[in-house]
Amino acid sequence: MDIIISLFLIIIGIALFLLSLAKLKVVRAIEDIPTSKIRSAHQGYVEIKGKTTLNGQGPLYVPRLKVPCVWYDYQIFREHNEDYDSEEKDKESIRGIYLKDATGICVLHAHLAQIHPKNVIQQVEAGATHRMSWIGVGEYVYVLGWLNTLHPAPRVFDVITKETAERDKLRYGQLTEPLATITKHPNGQYPFIIRADYEHKILTKLRRNSIYWLFASFVTGVLVPIIIVLSNLDK
Repeated sequence: MDIIISLFLIIIGIALFLLSLAKLKVVRAIEDIPTSKIRSAHQGYVEIKGKTTLNGQGPLYVPRLKVPCVWYDYQIFREHNEDYDSEEKDKESIRGIYLKDATGICVLHAHLAQIHPKNVIQQVEAGATHRMSWIGVGEYVYVLGWLNTLHPAPRVFDVITKETAERDKLRYGQLTEPLATITKHPNGQYPFIIRADYEHKILTKLRRNSIYWLFASFVTGVLVPIIIVLSNLDK
């Protein structure tokens, strides 16, 4: 039985070690990639900083709180209570987030990103915990992701068939000028991160978390199994 427990702890330790390496990989990416301006950013993996904007759209509103925002996530954690009945359900906004810096505007495909908001509130009511998190209008945001620029439909002077016009509408939408979009890496090789925080604070948190996970992996996967084995040798 002790051998099974030791093997189980070693597996957990390996998982924690891999999690620590993943955190360190993000730290390395943040440190190695220079900050780009939206207007001059190259196509590919970039680091962008700016403030959220509505860009002519109306704001979203955080469920229950009715706070204006550009993105929200609403989760309900229910206890086992048969008397609890509510039509409220988990929901997350899927609309893109517009980000603005001194040079231009881009849109973030938020539904594909790892999002880390600063604004989080929990409310307990009738046997359920309601957790609301959101990114506000005009809030500072740090982004790591894959930048791709969409262009308006090309203007041609030939006769355009109805089929071609419909195809171009699907391909280009209603764009009148180029629009930078940031999404996840095509191969998933690098993380797509949206964090409502400043870069130095992000690095501090990630380094601290990676050290915690590394220490936990050592204790769980190495130290505790050794103690179990040594205790059995003494018997």
